[in-house]
Amino acid sequence: MTDKGLTEPLLDFKGLNNVLSQSNKPQTIPINSQVNNVFTSIQTIGDKLVNGNELEGQATLYILTRSGNLLNYSKNGKITLWSLLSNKIVYTEDVKGVSVLYETPKGSKLFIGYTNGTLQSRDPNTQQVLQQVNLRSAVKAVVSDDKNLYVSLKNGKILQFPTKNISSASQKLIRPIDRASPITHLKISRDETFLVGYVDIDQIEMLYVFNIIKPEQSWSTKLDLSSGVLREDPDKLVVISDDCLNIFIRGENNKGVCMYSLFDGSVVQNLTSMHTNYINQILVTKDSKRVITCSKDRKIKVWDWIKSECLATLTLHEEGVETMVLSEDETLLFTGSYDTFVNVWSMYQYVSLAKLKTQFPIRSLHLSGDNDILLACNHLNSKTQGPMQAFWVLEDNADAFRIRVELKNVSNCYVTPNNEYLVTMNGNSSLKLWNLRSRVLIESHKVNCQFRYNLRALNGTRDSEYIFFQKESSEIVQWSCSQQQQVHTYNHGGQVQDIVITSDDKIMYCAIERQIYKWDLQTKQELCRFQHNNGYFLFLVLASDDQRLFANGSGADIFEYDLKLDETQELKRFDIIKDSGWVNFELSPDGVTLIQTNQYNGSFWVCNLKEGKVLQIISKHSQIINFVGFTKDGKFLITRSTSESIIWETSKWKALITIQEEFGVVTSSSRQVQAIIHDGLYKSWSDQIFSSFSDDFTFTSTEQEEEVVQNIQEVNTSDIKMTGKFNNLMKLFIGNVGKKSLDEKKYLPYLYKTQISPFKLTLAHFYAFFNQADIVQKLLQMGTPYIEDVNGNSPLDYAIQKKSYESATIILDYIMNSPHLYGKLTEEKIINLIEFAPSNLKEFFDSAVKEQIGEYIPSFGTLITNPISFRESQNNFISFTDIKHMIVADKENDEPLVFKSIQIPFNMQPGSQSSINFHRTLSESELTAFRSESVQSILTYKWDLVKKIVYINGIIYLLYMAALFAFIQTYHQISLYFLIAFGIYFMGFEILQIFLNKMSYLGDFWNLFDFFRVLLLIFFIYNAFKYEDWNKSSTMLQLFGTLNFLSWVRALSFLRLFQKTRIFIRLLVEVIYDMIPFLIVLIGAVLGISLSYEVINDISMLEALKHNYRLTFGDFETDNYTAANWTLFIIGSVLIPLIMLNMLVAIMSDTYARVMSDILPSDFLELNQMILEQEEIQFWNRRKGQLGYLHYVTPLQRKEGNEWEGQIQKILALLQQQNGQSPEVLNKLGDKIDLIIESQKVQFRDTNLKFDEQKKRFDRIQEELEIIIPKQQKEEVAEEEEDSDGDFFDEDYIDELQKIAKTNFDHYSCIIKRFVNQRWSKYNPTKQGKLHKQESFIAVRDSYDAIDIDIPDDLEIERLIKEIDLNGDGLLSKQEIYVLMMRLLGFHEQVQEELTQLNSNKYPKDAFTRFLEPKQREIFEQLWAKYDNDSKDYIDAKQGTQLIKEFSKKSLNDEEVVELLKSLDKDGNGQISKDELKTFISENKYLLNED
Repeated sequence: MTDKGLTEPLLDFKGLNNVLSQSNKPQTIPINSQVNNVFTSIQTIGDKLVNGNELEGQATLYILTRSGNLLNYSKNGKITLWSLLSNKIVYTEDVKGVSVLYETPKGSKLFIGYTNGTLQSRDPNTQQVLQQVNLRSAVKAVVSDDKNLYVSLKNGKILQFPTKNISSASQKLIRPIDRASPITHLKISRDETFLVGYVDIDQIEMLYVFNIIKPEQSWSTKLDLSSGVLREDPDKLVVISDDCLNIFIRGENNKGVCMYSLFDGSVVQNLTSMHTNYINQILVTKDSKRVITCSKDRKIKVWDWIKSECLATLTLHEEGVETMVLSEDETLLFTGSYDTFVNVWSMYQYVSLAKLKTQFPIRSLHLSGDNDILLACNHLNSKTQGPMQAFWVLEDNADAFRIRVELKNVSNCYVTPNNEYLVTMNGNSSLKLWNLRSRVLIESHKVNCQFRYNLRALNGTRDSEYIFFQKESSEIVQWSCSQQQQVHTYNHGGQVQDIVITSDDKIMYCAIERQIYKWDLQTKQELCRFQHNNGYFLFLVLASDDQRLFANGSGADIFEYDLKLDETQELKRFDIIKDSGWVNFELSPDGVTLIQTNQYNGSFWVCNLKEGKVLQIISKHSQIINFVGFTKDGKFLITRSTSESIIWETSKWKALITIQEEFGVVTSSSRQVQAIIHDGLYKSWSDQIFSSFSDDFTFTSTEQEEEVVQNIQEVNTSDIKMTGKFNNLMKLFIGNVGKKSLDEKKYLPYLYKTQISPFKLTLAHFYAFFNQADIVQKLLQMGTPYIEDVNGNSPLDYAIQKKSYESATIILDYIMNSPHLYGKLTEEKIINLIEFAPSNLKEFFDSAVKEQIGEYIPSFGTLITNPISFRESQNNFISFTDIKHMIVADKENDEPLVFKSIQIPFNMQPGSQSSINFHRTLSESELTAFRSESVQSILTYKWDLVKKIVYINGIIYLLYMAALFAFIQTYHQISLYFLIAFGIYFMGFEILQIFLNKMSYLGDFWNLFDFFRVLLLIFFIYNAFKYEDWNKSSTMLQLFGTLNFLSWVRALSFLRLFQKTRIFIRLLVEVIYDMIPFLIVLIGAVLGISLSYEVINDISMLEALKHNYRLTFGDFETDNYTAANWTLFIIGSVLIPLIMLNMLVAIMSDTYARVMSDILPSDFLELNQMILEQEEIQFWNRRKGQLGYLHYVTPLQRKEGNEWEGQIQKILALLQQQNGQSPEVLNKLGDKIDLIIESQKVQFRDTNLKFDEQKKRFDRIQEELEIIIPKQQKEEVAEEEEDSDGDFFDEDYIDELQKIAKTNFDHYSCIIKRFVNQRWSKYNPTKQGKLHKQESFIAVRDSYDAIDIDIPDDLEIERLIKEIDLNGDGLLSKQEIYVLMMRLLGFHEQVQEELTQLNSNKYPKDAFTRFLEPKQREIFEQLWAKYDNDSKDYIDAKQGTQLIKEFSKKSLNDEEVVELLKSLDKDGNGQISKDELKTFISENKYLLNED
């Protein structure tokens, strides 16, 4: 909002620009102090906003202008203009006899009426008198629709003037003189058809409705008003509905509201006794469904006008409620009362949100045009001294004004170079033209475009005189800014794709499919056409010298035209970009750098035209880029996708700022960035704008090359801002968040998009920090932006740090449904997430794997490396170059392939610090992460990178074992020398590990084991050289035997290199770990019994231990046993051999079962451990590598897992048999099972007999109905049930086809289906969905007209109808009209193939609904909601077993489950569709009956 020419901004917001200029070192904010300090500061600010800013002086008339200024007229004859933003008087003037103040709806003019009959037109900002006319009678009321002005005079006349000219010559009489009842108040309907006036003087209370178009239909009625009461504000009495059909009038005596028809004055609806006291004011919502009333009974009521019911009663005021005002978006209601308070109410839940305070009774409330200022006024005739007016600045945006346009749908924005007119294109459907000076919407047009690339057919001249835009597909409209109207139309032979204009504003080039039109803008004549027969033109770029024109086609082609030559020139093709699929492109201001974006992913290429090469391929966007543009100086490039915008520094191509909320980029005639639309506000691009973004986002200074992060301690409370509408009022709302006495959820509809600047905090951060998972979930569902705060912390980081598993799970689900957020996750965040281990961690990693689909991605090929080929790149998509490194052309061995990418960036450099941290975290985590495809793929790839080193180490150790073996056999001196070499190598290896890992080295058992083994080797070698006869020493031989044993134990670890033996090593380790508690108990028992033997038999402790150990394995002698010995023997033999050893077997069995059940993740856990061991040694790579994305390709039918998984059930059965399941027991169980099977067969036979009997009865009833029901009635029933085209033209089905569309036929097919859907209801089809002959003729003509082909005569149309009537019933269906249009477009063979495939796969969509009972339908809905919780519109067949077991009430064996799985996934594609699940339930109802 701006007071142009009047005021400076209310708040001189420097924000963190001061911090940026003063800070020398990066500073960060402690997370715990951040949230508390910020919300405490906002609460303080909110408290200050409660009291209104009071204005001194008395006023008899006033008006709050659209720009937020207040114009007062006092009793002493002085006009005063207040700038409310700066809270000061900016203009005064002494004028006598003012009777009316009025501003036009769009704020373009101000009108002042006088008691002497003078009417003035003024500029609302400068107060300069533009026109003046004397009407010879006092002016009583004025109203305008911006085109015409209506003036009511004291003599009863009503005159009409053009708003631009209020001279006597241009006036028109609407109502003749009627001195008895002059109109005191005027209102006009939105469609400018009805003028409403009413008389409120001298006991005459009449309402007059003048029909401006049809004066004869004007009418009047008596008002239900209390006589003798002055009413200041007509809005309190009369409300015209937004649809211009009715008028609502409050009644004072009957305490009700009456709705009249504007056309004839008839009473449509009348409600009385709505309050217990007089109604002071009424408001009506735009849809006329709700009426809001306030009364002297201190109540506000919201009524459902259609049902005549009270929806809510609001009671907080302590005095009568005098006035109300509704925000433009109808979300907030402001009410004022004599109790001096303004209450702010939610129109969502009808609850109080805030309370504002004044020092005087409130008589009326007003909102400025932009809803940024709220004005409260006392009774103007009040004789009390003191302030009579107060205001609140609800929205503080002093440097810009609000554009009422949804940025989600904006595809292109253009502004004239003089910053006066703005054009916004919404997708391919509508265009809006705004006047930036008057801040109003001037015109709105529907645009007829067919392709998503038609986003740039919008441009203008550099002198700001003309704007060119597309209205119809082949038309370019020339719109004059000075005349504010269309002045010419340029017609072309096809769809216009792009427009460029030379710098002298003389020549315009238009790209139309295979041609470029050249127009002379002065003569409006076509000069020539450049032809291109081998492709389509999509976008044009004109060099700064106007001598070269660049055009790109569909794919990677870029062509250059020399504009000094004629249209016969040979095109110059730039062979720079090799990959296909590149679309948008833009040229830097110096004409050297070309930017081209990819149509399949969020990457763009930076090309140097002079050198003819690609400088960089940049992929930071997670979604397709839909805009790219340079700033005027060429220092910055702005790229935008649907999820974010990024500002790049062009000298080093570094991303400076990532803006994750709605952000619109506005270009000028030179196609360079001139302005932005952010947070709904229009702001001209400048260094200050860039700095203001820097306040909110961490960025890198291009001059100092240092990161600067704001410090919370250096930011004043006045610098804290809120984004969004009513941002000042939102400070008051958010200051209440967290208070225990308030219902916080009532603020969510207003705060869910709000950000707190400069900290970038949202409510999602706040509630995640305070562990309120339910509110976090609701916020994310409402659309709260998922962003990082100034410290780089997202709501997920807060949830993890506060140990909130529920919040973390909810946020992970949100990220899985928003794939573009994966690219925002750093390795550090992933590591924290793995350590935290929420319940849906596996699903999170699985959803990070994205299958790559594109026209350039082949479906068949031969892998370079089997069974999987990897490729690492900086892009989150697979490029054509990547494919070349993953597969080879070998037609004989080609197989179906699946290309996939992991959307989370990782540093894949072995030995880098981030990679080591990642693997360490995995090694310490549970097996959940190892079950995901993404982690398995990363480990497989990393293993491929390090396994050579691992194999080399294995070979070295094998040679060491060979040398050790040779030395054992021969004790030869040469073998000893080899052992010396290996000892030095091993010791150096261990010393290196100690140096790298320091104290953490001692925390690993195997490190200590290796160190002891190496020390033992060195010690042995030293003594072997020192003593020649060492082999005769028993101590040395024992030492050497220990060394040999330890070496062979260590050799077992190298068996992990092979998958078949790796699981056994893992099993061995797990068994040992699980045995440790048992061994402690066993040692205690053995030690206790051994001590008893020692005491009883008077033997040594060693002998007692030997005796007890032999007893454990059944080797004992009982000769000479005493009674005490026998007692110990019995206790020991029962306790140790029987109980303990069987417990050991049970423990090993459980461990075996656990390891085997998790065999695949356990296998990858071992793989991760080996990778980690090797990476910790590669110290030279600690700082190497960079974040990248992993891509891989596998055969379509590749089997996951390993060969062990198929043996698990057999192993478990064997273990059960070893634990006591004897054959006799199994035989008895088999006999019981046979009896059960026989009984089931009998029951099944009886069921079939009953079914046959019921079927015969049904057939007899059907034959009787054939006689009873008339044939006509049967046909009607059939017509109602038949919908042959339902599936084919289902909107959801079309949307799915649009997403996977690859060819031109696919795109046109979706367009034609939507066209047929939109037009079908206009043809009045039968209940059967068919068209009769007359309607068929109309449909065929429309089809020809839509495709822009000459319409044939009736005979030809009749022949066509017979030709396309596929079933020969004489009636045309949707499908047959679709076939006609596709054939007209030239897709004869393709549409025939589509129909053939459709007919082969078709079955009735509603068969399930017809033949299943409600109970089965309910079961289907429950199953689908549970298993399709990720909204993929299919269920993974891997979940089929679980789904079947949940659905079935019967006990099923494995064979039955397998058969049911086949019937569930009929097409065997691994995905269960809705139709497949419906069919499965309908065919297997018997499973719902319990056994």
